[in-house]
Amino acid sequence: MSTLRLATWNLLHGQPVADPTDSRGIRERLMAGARSLDSDVVAVQEVDCRSERSGGVCQVDAIAEAMNGQGRFCAALRGVPGEHWIPAAGHLDDDIGPRYGIGLITRLPVIRWDSIALPASAARLPLLVPTPSGARAIVVKDEPRWAIAAVIEGASGPFSAICTHLSFVPGVNLRQLRALTAWARTLPGPRYLLGDLNLPRWVFTTQRTWRTLAPMATYPVGTPRIQFDHIAVERDTAVRVQDMDTLALPAGDHRALRAHIETDLNVSR
Repeated sequence: MSTLRLATWNLLHGQPVADPTDSRGIRERLMAGARSLDSDVVAVQEVDCRSERSGGVCQVDAIAEAMNGQGRFCAALRGVPGEHWIPAAGHLDDDIGPRYGIGLITRLPVIRWDSIALPASAARLPLLVPTPSGARAIVVKDEPRWAIAAVIEGASGPFSAICTHLSFVPGVNLRQLRALTAWARTLPGPRYLLGDLNLPRWVFTTQRTWRTLAPMATYPVGTPRIQFDHIAVERDTAVRVQDMDTLALPAGDHRALRAHIETDLNVSR
């Protein structure tokens, strides 16, 4: 019997909650976190690449190296969120200058990659951000949102893993989820959705396409009280969960979420 290990991790661009301005040792923190996850597929959000604030590290590359796998960065914007930025071109964006977005890493063979821009939000809302002196509220413009997918060759045949980081704006995130779901149906099944959806579990379970595989609180990292991070599968796919847990890793203000599933049941009814 084969086991597929899936994980999602909000990196907070590699920063520890204790000191969100500390750019030292980011590469080592991310690699240590990836080794702790010990997963076949890892979805990451709030990812920097070549940004001064995170020491110029291309964070997906560091995690892929730790996993002895391959990864793809999906740039949502060029620049730094909360500062100056312009929209980027997803996983096809060029490798020049500081960029920010999401990523997907796997130690399994990849057949192909794809990405899609999700419906935009023009909202500006207060957002709590961690600082060395505690959380503070800042008004931010919502950044562009993307999803990236890998069609992967698993032990039981091909499957699709999809990573996203949806908007924090209520209603907009549900509209983005519907667009992502329509796009996902163009990918080979079975299909898994991983990421920070900015949807509490009780909201996520009201939609009819995806069912969660790991119902566990993930935020905040110290004493989780709410689940924003999800590992899900389409409801018509037979999956048996062997194990699930959350991990407080060296970077991020969310706990990473992990699920181990039996892959010989990954067939659509």
